[in-house]
Amino acid sequence: MSPISTLQFSKAAAQNWTDQKLKEGNIVLPGKRGAPFETFAQGFWDYQGEYVQRKLARGGHFCKTTVLVRQGALKKWILPHFKDQPVGSIKRQEIEDWTMELYKTSGLTPASINRVLDCMKVMMKEAVRRGYANTDPAASVCWTSTRNTWQCPAVGRSEVVFMGAKWGSERIVPIPSRVTKELETLAASFPFKEPEDLLLAGETRGKPVKKEALEATFYDALDGIGINEETRRKRVLVWHSLRHNFNSIMKGKIDSAKLMKVVGHRQESTNFQYTHALPKDLEEVRELQEALVGGPSPEPPNRSLRATGE
Repeated sequence: MSPISTLQFSKAAAQNWTDQKLKEGNIVLPGKRGAPFETFAQGFWDYQGEYVQRKLARGGHFCKTTVLVRQGALKKWILPHFKDQPVGSIKRQEIEDWTMELYKTSGLTPASINRVLDCMKVMMKEAVRRGYANTDPAASVCWTSTRNTWQCPAVGRSEVVFMGAKWGSERIVPIPSRVTKELETLAASFPFKEPEDLLLAGETRGKPVKKEALEATFYDALDGIGINEETRRKRVLVWHSLRHNFNSIMKGKIDSAKLMKVVGHRQESTNFQYTHALPKDLEEVRELQEALVGGPSPEPPNRSLRATGE
């Protein structure tokens, strides 16, 4: 087992250091600190892996698509830089330099860099919990916030423009006039009205609204239509479910390429994962079945069996 230095100069000071670490529960287990990041990362973002399953067991939600996206971020942007470095030796400055390198050379937008950095933050926090590192060097690292702008040219021709969306792209999403009016009302009440300001901002200027705030509003709306927490959890209804539902409703009604452009999918396989069978779709299946095989079978005629057993 690899020894761990307390970096103290007396036996008493080393003992105090050890006692404090035990009290905090922040302990680097012998042999783990020298493990390369690639070893620690192996299987981290598997849906059946320890981290995701522990979150699910505690009542959390993890979309399989999100797991796939984070697998991609780990493979493409994180491992090439940190794979051979011992987990416990990663420093804050190294993570900051890495994010700046991504900004200069990767072609990613600040929003996309935020998502990659968030993936790294989750992993480093977990590294401390599992005993691979004493402290979390990524905890205080931050990047620029996402900027989303919106336009409402005219009723019936309204659209929202998302800047720095997934994959570093920009997409225009049509919205109905009712939503336009709601956005206009929201914009009128918002204290910051510069073009670069966020419409869906949080408590601080330049910071987007927290996901938890949107989820709380969504859950209140579900309660209002009779879907309580128990039913919601059983049906796995979350804020992201609205995206799946929109995709399922629109599938087949508009051109597939247009739908992918609106929802921001680059591959048909991803769009397929967001498509679910709706109750009306199953009713259409039942109607086709009725047309093929007809109604209930007629009662079989009463026939006496012959002695031959026919």
